[in-house]
Amino acid sequence: MMAELHHPAIVVGADWPEAARIRDLHYALGWFIGDVGGAHLIYHNGANPGIRASIFFVPSAKAGIVILTNGESNTFPTTATRVLLEELFR
Repeated sequence: MMAELHHPAIVVGADWPEAARIRDLHYALGWFIGDVGGAHLIYHNGANPGIRASIFFVPSAKAGIVILTNGESNTFPTTATRVLLEELFR
């Protein structure tokens, strides 16, 4: 079931901002999948009024990052995720 959830289903177009940073970006069943710096990522971000979420898995490192915040700003979850992924890839 997990393999099916993370199987590439739809190619994400190059005009979407995420595609500029993530290679071979696809949408699977509720998850985005792609490669950054040679590492395969499985992730999903979300936002509702007053709530932000960022969930990233790096299967090759057997690691994941989950950031849940209360607030309207995307700055903290985006920056924290980027910094933690950079640390993980070192």
